[in-house]
Amino acid sequence: MARTSMHEYLDVIQHLQEESEAEVSVSAVAKRLGVSRPSVSEMVKKLTEKGLVHHARYGKISLTAKGQRTVRVLSRRHRLWQEFLMSHLGLDEHHAHRAACELEHATSALVERKLSEFLRDPDS
Repeated sequence: MARTSMHEYLDVIQHLQEESEAEVSVSAVAKRLGVSRPSVSEMVKKLTEKGLVHHARYGKISLTAKGQRTVRVLSRRHRLWQEFLMSHLGLDEHHAHRAACELEHATSALVERKLSEFLRDPDS
């Protein structure tokens, strides 16, 4: 089974917050990601320690301002890499997505800016 990344958790928490306009539950995240509630609890603990989410024991989960910024940055880097991989290397969407998931975490602000310039600033 594939390991679910912190970014995927943050992304799901953000989407669930937007859908319900409220904080989200461990169960909702587990259902959306197809993982167990204990797995979500473990990851939420790590995200809380990093200051990316607010979570009280048995309570709801919400992104902190730092978590929201992290989601925006990683999502942009993911989109840039996916666009590059599909349009310039000819990867299909599935393979480009998988590779972008890895590359987004290894991308510095400088590389992000240069990649965006190369792609003529998509969705800027």
